[in-house]
Amino acid sequence: MKQLQLQYQTSQQKKRTLTVNNVNQELEPAVVREQMAAISASQLFKQGDEELYHEPLAANYVERIVTPIFSVKTDVDEK
Repeated sequence: MKQLQLQYQTSQQKKRTLTVNNVNQELEPAVVREQMAAISASQLFKQGDEELYHEPLAANYVERIVTPIFSVKTDVDEK
């Protein structure tokens, strides 16, 4: 499963990431940029006076691959 990571700069020049699961994996860059700008313009996310998603910086699809080394549950099931 891929995630969409939306990277923003806060109003206090810090980096912030908004992660979305179960996302359409064929989004056009212009659409993502437009929606990120809408999130920013809404000023919906604040912490005190800081706007958390103030300026869009980047968007990435991220896929996490887990490679098991061992599992206590699996070891117990095999006995």
